[in-house]
Amino acid sequence: MDKINFCGFKNVGYFRRIACDGNPFEQNVKNTFIDENFLNIQLLDDFNGKDLSEFKKLLSTTDMARTQNPIGRDFVNLAVVKEHSVENGQLVDDYTFFINDDRLDVNDGNLKFLSYIVKLVRRISETPEEKFVKNVDFVDGFEANRAIILGEDIDEIGREAGLPFMRKSLYNPKNAKDGATHMFNEMQNVMTDYFA
Repeated sequence: MDKINFCGFKNVGYFRRIACDGNPFEQNVKNTFIDENFLNIQLLDDFNGKDLSEFKKLLSTTDMARTQNPIGRDFVNLAVVKEHSVENGQLVDDYTFFINDDRLDVNDGNLKFLSYIVKLVRRISETPEEKFVKNVDFVDGFEANRAIILGEDIDEIGREAGLPFMRKSLYNPKNAKDGATHMFNEMQNVMTDYFA
């Protein structure tokens, strides 16, 4: 039996993928890499707030108003992509945010929406594990397989990595909390730089 949800979200899944140019374990080598972080969230309107309604309202204020998640209208897929590269002999980190596979630019017009997203990710990171809700039918179903990285088969990625049951671990509350914490820290870095 599924738990009743009172935290404004459920079925949270997280996945991190790093693609590196060169050996990441070599000492004193300046490698370039791409660090992709994906967070899938099903938003709700419940006793603790109207997260789904608030998301839709704030999304309509951005240039991304047409963005809709293919899994369902109540799902949000957030991606934070960090490209770590060398420019003029210096290490440089360049961040890009995506909502439902559409780029979300950090600019004045999107600040209200970005602020909402950052607060949502922080709230997920601070939610006690026992309050996380995942519907077994969702996690075992077809949608969860393609919800974390939109358009990619997470089961196939798991099989290629020798982890045939990886999907279930991605929707684990500890994994979701840890991933949200990592993403929140990355997003905070970007927002701090933006306001500097």
